[in-house]
Amino acid sequence: MSNKNGKEFKYLGKPRRLVEGAEKVSGHAKYAADLTLPGMVYARPILSPYAHAEILSVDKSEAEGMPGVIAVLTAEDLPTRDKLIASRNSAILAKGKVHWRGQPVAVVVANSEAEAADAVDMVFIDYEPLPAAVDLAASITEGSPLVW
Repeated sequence: MSNKNGKEFKYLGKPRRLVEGAEKVSGHAKYAADLTLPGMVYARPILSPYAHAEILSVDKSEAEGMPGVIAVLTAEDLPTRDKLIASRNSAILAKGKVHWRGQPVAVVVANSEAEAADAVDMVFIDYEPLPAAVDLAASITEGSPLVW
């Protein structure tokens, strides 16, 4: 491949061997998920199924008693929530309300991925769904729900 002056490009259009290519295609590449370190724990978030809802209660008692579970954390358990985070957009965990589907409400910390995954199913969150703005055209009309 050459430029408009007829000069051949040094790299453009030329095959290039990927440094890590052989490791990846042979299955020998190491990824972050492959690493285990002494004292390592696993966290699994619990995400809101609603685009807009009030969080009425979080019952984490069953999950906290499960084998391998170190902690089940909510916004109330994080001391920095009200002191250092100035915006609801940057909050680590939802507090009182969720503002988008998939917003983290709690997180389970456990000794293994499997234990964390099992404990997530034992955290019971009671929501009261609120009107949501999920369609752009509808959300800019008068009377559309205010999420913030």
